[in-house]
Amino acid sequence: MTNEYFAEKQAKDVADELVQRMSAWTDYLGSSNLRDRWRKSYQLYYGRHWQGTFFGQAGVKGAGQAGELKLVTANHFRNLVKHILVLTTNQKPSFDVRAINADPASLEQARLGNNILNAYLGEKRLLRYIRTAAEHALIFGKGYVEVTWEKQAGKPYSYTEQEIDGEIRTKVEYEGDVDIANPGPLDVYYDQTTEDFSKLLWYTSRRFINKWNLIAENPDLRTEILELQTKEDLSYAFKNTFRNWDESEDVPVFYFYHKRCPAMPNGRMLVFSDSSTIYYDGPIPYRQLPLRRIIPGEIFQSTEGYSEAYDLIDLQEVYNNLLSSVFSNFNATAVQTLLIPNGSNITPQQIGNLRVLKYDPQMGEPKSLQLTNNPPDVYNALNLIERLMETISGINSVARGNPESSLKSGVALSLVQNMAVQYASQYQQSWAELLEDTGTTIIDYLKIFANTERLIAVGGKANKMAMQSFKGDDLKNLERVVVDLGNPLSRTTAGRMEIADRLLDKGLIKVPQEYITVLETGNLEPMTQGIQTQLSTIHAENEMMLSGGSPVVLVTDAHLLHVQEHLTNLSNPQVRMNSKLTAITLDHIQQHKDLYQTQDPFFSMVSGEPPAPPVAQPLPVDQGLAPVEPVPPLPTV
Repeated sequence: MTNEYFAEKQAKDVADELVQRMSAWTDYLGSSNLRDRWRKSYQLYYGRHWQGTFFGQAGVKGAGQAGELKLVTANHFRNLVKHILVLTTNQKPSFDVRAINADPASLEQARLGNNILNAYLGEKRLLRYIRTAAEHALIFGKGYVEVTWEKQAGKPYSYTEQEIDGEIRTKVEYEGDVDIANPGPLDVYYDQTTEDFSKLLWYTSRRFINKWNLIAENPDLRTEILELQTKEDLSYAFKNTFRNWDESEDVPVFYFYHKRCPAMPNGRMLVFSDSSTIYYDGPIPYRQLPLRRIIPGEIFQSTEGYSEAYDLIDLQEVYNNLLSSVFSNFNATAVQTLLIPNGSNITPQQIGNLRVLKYDPQMGEPKSLQLTNNPPDVYNALNLIERLMETISGINSVARGNPESSLKSGVALSLVQNMAVQYASQYQQSWAELLEDTGTTIIDYLKIFANTERLIAVGGKANKMAMQSFKGDDLKNLERVVVDLGNPLSRTTAGRMEIADRLLDKGLIKVPQEYITVLETGNLEPMTQGIQTQLSTIHAENEMMLSGGSPVVLVTDAHLLHVQEHLTNLSNPQVRMNSKLTAITLDHIQQHKDLYQTQDPFFSMVSGEPPAPPVAQPLPVDQGLAPVEPVPPLPTV
């Protein structure tokens, strides 16, 4: 026990202590069998079901003293895990950037933020890294996305000549950009006694970087970098145990981040390979730790996650053993044997070198022994294990495309598949939180570091791309990112078909292209984009009137919708007490009323609103005509 917080020590001492802590942590992973569980899950996922098999090895593996046993696999483990992954991540997320205020300028910044994140999803392949983290989580119980700012990324914007070691060299300044990585479970170390991951004060991550790039960036550390161990000869506790490298020039670089807190007001960032090779030491440049996590399930009072894949490991191994016993039996005994009595002039060569058995006719031919008959319990056990794996993973036969014969109606199929979606709801929530945290971090970094003008591609009408420029100051009013994963039903083919059919029945789908869009993507935006745009315009008009402005009224407006939404201004008691704002709102509503009552019926059809009722005609004026005599009643019979 020391009297000094380790994160406050000199850089050399911090690096030494972190190396010791990571070594002890790796030893713990081995003694607790957690690393063995990760390795086994990893190997099953990539088809290494038997000892001694390698990635990409094809064919049936022989075993036994004479190769009489045949090792066969049917990888239900990977199939079920992939179904969970696809069911959660197959739909493109919809980012909604929230602004601090609701004024028009902030709303415009929110739209810019949405465009930026959509550009990162497409051009920067952001979604690829987030999906990789989600895949890691299912295999290892946790997955990471590390979002940092790379100064040497992006486009160059400045070139200056300078003299270095007697030579004139060109120094290039880059605009910088977000850098995203997926560290594995053995590449991230933090205080394992923490019970809540969101309350971590610090962590260390490991990356492998080409040593020649490190030397180019740190020429004063050339000797120390050349002496570092590479992936090829790395044999100490941090080596990634899942792979082997024949040769490599990558060396480990550790990134230590400590958040700002009372003990460390400026936080700390330390980049090193060992205690004598330190590349950077200074305050943390980020407001929060740059590490984001996704887990399928939480292990209480720990920072570890739990995946259903852990429970599938044993079942997959038992399934492999049973399946191998069946195929080994068939391989050894399925070839037909021909009986030839002794003294017969038939030779094996005459019958095609098939397997033959000679016997004494006086003793009789051998009795039939059906060696290929496996006990029925073997096949029942195979079916049982397959059902157990589906039950444990929450992925039923319908979700796997192999529904039971009793499920014939579309309603029944949809109901069963929805059960799989609901079972994965906790993992989907963690997926949504990862998307939100990553999106918020990217917007936050751009606000801080994007000091130069930069361009992004923005999707326009008819899928045409346009370029939009921005700087960090253009995002200053943005606060956080919210992700809408949409209706869970839209993540399945059966669910999308049901949604499309209902929209078609209600007349909300106008053209066949919209039906195909819903069926293929589950995206309802083409049907709702128009009304959402109108509501955004109305909201902006309300803000303008509350600021004393007078919005323009057009004959093409949906006047009834506008009036209904504008009345919300008058529901505010503070607005009612302000005669100027009240007059502005009432005058704007009167303009909508006048245009609605006098507009061409064509615009009523376009807006989808009923035409205005005809103006009541005044009663005729009495011009002194003689009164009309009342008609006498008919006589009764």
